[in-house]
Amino acid sequence: MSIQKGRSGAVKKNSIAIAQVQNWKIDSSVDIKDTTCLGDVSKGKMADLLDWKGTMDLLFDPSITEQGALQTAHLAGQVLSDVEFFLNASNKYSGSLIITTMSVSVPVGDLVKASVSFEGDGVLTYN
Repeated sequence: MSIQKGRSGAVKKNSIAIAQVQNWKIDSSVDIKDTTCLGDVSKGKMADLLDWKGTMDLLFDPSITEQGALQTAHLAGQVLSDVEFFLNASNKYSGSLIITTMSVSVPVGDLVKASVSFEGDGVLTYN
């Protein structure tokens, strides 16, 4: 078993790295339906629809093409396809997403940062 280092991660759109990403997080979930019937002595459950969402934080510079594309897609309410979240050089999550929130912070004496929240649109794959 190997331990993964965060510094090996990356986020790409159309196979082009989104520069200056500091971290990313994906949460995947499945809806559970209760199948318990009268007379059952224990609860029955069934997996239903899958869902995923996440966040990423980056040092923000909209003049960087890929970062500007994030802002443009968010303001236009567009679906971003072919987004990949790499754990390392060979393992990644991928899917299409919609940016739900993009918070830009411009503090005095610090770096300009953006925090991006998104929800998946369709299947999240891992390979």
